[in-house]
Amino acid sequence: MENQEQKNPFASIHTPIALVGLALSVLFFSQSLTLGNNKKMTELQSSKVGAQINAYKDAKEKLAKAIEQRGPAVKESSDLQLRFGKLIKKVNELSKGDEKDEAVKDAKNIINILVSSGINSINVPDDPADQKK
Repeated sequence: MENQEQKNPFASIHTPIALVGLALSVLFFSQSLTLGNNKKMTELQSSKVGAQINAYKDAKEKLAKAIEQRGPAVKESSDLQLRFGKLIKKVNELSKGDEKDEAVKDAKNIINILVSSGINSINVPDDPADQKK
C-alpha cells in the first residue's frame, strides 16, 4: 500500500504548497484590482469636490441676497403689526366705555369679531418710539 501512495502524483508535499501559493496569488490579484478601483473612485470624488464647493458658494451668496432682499419686507411687516396692535388696544379701551354710545357698541362688535375668529389676545410689542418719550 505504501508503494501506491508514493506513485500517486497528488500525494506529494508539493501539492498543498502549490495550492496555498495559488490561493495567495488569487488573493493578491483581487487586492490589486480593489486598490485600482479605489484609486479611480478617489479620483472621481476629488474631481467632484470642486463642483460641490462652487455650488455651496453660489448657494451661500443666493441665501445672503435673499435675506437682504427680504429685509425691507420684514421691517414693513413688523411696523404693520405694531400699528395693528396699537389700533386694537385703542379699540379695546374704547369698548370699555358707556354702552349707550354708538362708538362703544362698534368697538365691542370689533372685539367680538376678533374673538370669534380665534384672536383672543393681541400681544403688542413695545414701540421703540414710545420708549424714547
